[in-house]
Amino acid sequence: MSDLWPIALCNVLYKICSKVIANRLKLILPALISPFQSAFVPGRLITDNILVANEVAHFMHNKRDGNEGFMALKLDLSKAYDRMEWIFLRRVMERFGFASSWINMVMQCVSYVLYSFLVLGKPRGLVIPSRGLRQGDPLSHMIYVNASLEDCYQIQDVLEMYGRASGQLVNFTKSSVVFNKNVPEFMREEITSFLEVEEVESNEKYLGLPTYVGRKKTSTFQYIKDNLAKKLAIWQGKLLSGAGKDILMTRVVAQALPTYAMSVFQLTKNFCEDLEQMCARFWWGSTLDKSKIHWKTWKALCNPKEEGGLGFCSLSNFNTAMLAKQSWRVVNNPTSLVARIYKAKYYPDTTFWLTEASASPSFSWRSLFSTREFLRQSSYWQIGNGLSVDIWSDCWVPGVPDYKPVDNGIASLEVRQVSELLNQAGRWNELLIRQMFPMKEAEAILSIPISSRVVDDRVVWRMEKNGKFTVKSAYRQDFSMSNSRSPFQVSVGVNFWKKIWKVVIPNSAKVHIWRVCHNILPSLERLASKRVVLETQIWDNKSVTTSEVLLMSMTRLHAFRFHNSKPHIGGTVTLSRWSSPLVGWYKINVDGSYNYTSKCGGAGFVVRDSLGNFLAGEGRPLQGLLCSEHAEVLGCRLAANFAVEQGFVPSLLELDAQVVIYVNRSANKVAHLMASQASSEAQEHFYFSSSPSFLIAALAAN
Repeated sequence: MSDLWPIALCNVLYKICSKVIANRLKLILPALISPFQSAFVPGRLITDNILVANEVAHFMHNKRDGNEGFMALKLDLSKAYDRMEWIFLRRVMERFGFASSWINMVMQCVSYVLYSFLVLGKPRGLVIPSRGLRQGDPLSHMIYVNASLEDCYQIQDVLEMYGRASGQLVNFTKSSVVFNKNVPEFMREEITSFLEVEEVESNEKYLGLPTYVGRKKTSTFQYIKDNLAKKLAIWQGKLLSGAGKDILMTRVVAQALPTYAMSVFQLTKNFCEDLEQMCARFWWGSTLDKSKIHWKTWKALCNPKEEGGLGFCSLSNFNTAMLAKQSWRVVNNPTSLVARIYKAKYYPDTTFWLTEASASPSFSWRSLFSTREFLRQSSYWQIGNGLSVDIWSDCWVPGVPDYKPVDNGIASLEVRQVSELLNQAGRWNELLIRQMFPMKEAEAILSIPISSRVVDDRVVWRMEKNGKFTVKSAYRQDFSMSNSRSPFQVSVGVNFWKKIWKVVIPNSAKVHIWRVCHNILPSLERLASKRVVLETQIWDNKSVTTSEVLLMSMTRLHAFRFHNSKPHIGGTVTLSRWSSPLVGWYKINVDGSYNYTSKCGGAGFVVRDSLGNFLAGEGRPLQGLLCSEHAEVLGCRLAANFAVEQGFVPSLLELDAQVVIYVNRSANKVAHLMASQASSEAQEHFYFSSSPSFLIAALAAN
């Protein structure tokens, strides 16, 4: 039965039910699952376990002093999912306190399964199992303990008890143990003999990645290069167009193969260049026995499509973006297992941003630590209580260069923390700020909103409006800052390239147009510039003229567009109008205006009842804005506070910003006029009962 691999064929109804149950369950999984389990839990990544294993392997490799020995036991559970006892699963859910109806529903999904055997192409028999889950992969677990027989006794007792309860069985023939250099030879023999496992020098891989990376980094990651070469060799003989190669390069090969390793380890620059050269040879059509002309460098092809490139992936920059994601998670999830290990080992008395480089770090920590300056340049502090932010060294003031105020020397001796710029009510001390900073910096600081609740400071990502880190924005930022970037020197602009890549024609035609624009078609003139000698009779005896070629191309393009065009459904465009709220409710329409040059604007709102009567409104000028959404959000907060203070509850808020609360602009015209008027005023204005003159026409139209 060791070679039996059952295949579960589930119908659509079962998949829908199991998906609904899984979505409900994952909301409480973080509270149920141990922090040592990093996979299948929202907010955790399986790479956390790899980072932890790498730290422990580094510790064991370097542990030489002292008399205490350690060992790493790698256990392989044989057919872990197929051996899971259903009664054990039920008892676990009962112990966690799930309702009986929920348990019965889960157990129905688990136990409702029948097996048949495929004999000579036909299903035979019917087997009703009594255990097992619908999965198939074996599980491997790493256990790090002291190298002593007493600990081995306890491990064996726990494994036997767990096996009797759950039905699991440890496959000791595939398990192994690693000892550090402090463990004497006789102790190693006793432990391996007792546990019946094999001693190895090191566990080469855990979850598909190396557990320890030494000085020979190229040989450690050689498997990535070998896998890439095998893939390219398979595709090399296929007749692929430029668009087909584009999909393979950007989605399957250049990113997918090394991505897993890049999320944990920093690959060397030469190693990344070797991978890129392999991809470049495939793109231009080179083989082992035939070399083709590389009309453009790989770095040029990596330029974004809107800048004249093909959007290929620069592996070194992508590696930085993936590692920055891990560092960002360590900073913003300090309670995670890997973050606590890193803090205890590398910066116990300081923070990630202030710690010095370790003298002997693991390769994974060195890789993550290398992205700290990149993160520092691409993020800033969002002020909460101000206790964690240094005024002069941290980035925290949007709207000023480098997000830092200029250190005048004298003020820095008296005030250091941002919390000292707040008064007892938790608001900005305007008098102190205007005394310490120049007018422009003071206005930028005073425009930073402070929460009405007491919250901690946090680091937000500068490249996204919502402040959340994304690998995509990190890659673009790092690529734009890269010294090896080689932008194209072409006369066309961004709009031209956007139109080319959005036009409804075959992708192979787009790549051909791209070659024409860069003048890299293999014409006689261009081949001569590459010192390629050809027989000119090929061009002298051509059968058609250039005008005929252009005419045929335009004819085929017109036919393609005709057959692929979507039928246009005519009709008139109807504008949305303001809709009244329910009786007893109020509707508050909010809008904000923003001037990109002056970074100023205004926010305004209008309160109306279910009959459409104007009840109140306010317009307030704003300064130090970051974007139009900033003005919209400040307008929302202004309206919400006003509604609570004046008793306009319950209320509905509407505005025409999709990132906040969206309503069509035509239905928000009154608030738009209020915000536009406020941006031209010097101070805020309140209106009660009677509407201002500039709103009368818009109110009547609504």
